Amino acid sequence: MTTTILERRVNFTDIDVVIMNAHHRLYNLAVLIQIAGRVGRSKKFPTGAVICFHAGKTAALNSMIKEIKKHNHEAASDG
Repeated sequence: MTTTILERRVNFTDIDVVIMNAHHRLYNLAVLIQIAGRVGRSKKFPTGAVICFHAGKTAALNSMIKEIKKHNHEAASDG
């Protein structure tokens, strides 16, 4: 468990991320992408879960999902 410090370019080898209150105005698209981007940063552990607990999807959450799917598709296409 951590605070939004997780968005500040810290790296862990093998983690899953849970974002609590992901609907909060603090979590704009850039913040959500940075936090979610901590998952899968190791060649040894390239996957993991990003779970968002929220009280309704926001535009930022919807955009984050779309961006991550796009990047994952591009990465898969590149091999």
